[in-house]
Amino acid sequence: MGRSNDMLETALIAGLIVLAGELVCGQAVVVMMTGLTAAAGLGLLAAYRRLRGDGARAGSAGAKALIFAGMFLVALGLDVANKTIARSRAETIIAACRSYKDKTGGYPETLQALVPDYLKAVPRARYSVLWSAFHYGEGRLAWMVVPMTVMPSYDLNAGTWSFAANDALPAVLGKHGT
Repeated sequence: MGRSNDMLETALIAGLIVLAGELVCGQAVVVMMTGLTAAAGLGLLAAYRRLRGDGARAGSAGAKALIFAGMFLVALGLDVANKTIARSRAETIIAACRSYKDKTGGYPETLQALVPDYLKAVPRARYSVLWSAFHYGEGRLAWMVVPMTVMPSYDLNAGTWSFAANDALPAVLGKHGT
């Protein structure tokens, strides 16, 4: 019973890390690195224990390594899904901004100006509690990937995607999407 409780605790810890890191903070990189580091460390521990002839404890460490490797894969999947969702929703907003410009001659001052004629509501960029809003300012639409450092950004005037770096963030962060 002890080993099964130990594995359950390990799985619970891994699940809480994914929940807190990815779904609350939207920080898949931190979750993936934690999972990868824990899996590698526990894998090495399992190999060491196996070499020392401690098969039972080697199996336990190996099982924990697999749990954390699974955590890495779940975080990777959530990250890919979140980025795909954000890009799709951004394309919807971009199309609404273009329609607004066609009708009025200029882009909207805020994303809220697109509601309800062009959008039912301004969507969240991705599924996470923190850093999930679109940002709009000076003709750019962006969303946060890594807080205060990197944002995929679309320039409405140039019609191009890029990554807004620290120097461009104040202009883009000036107006939230919601």
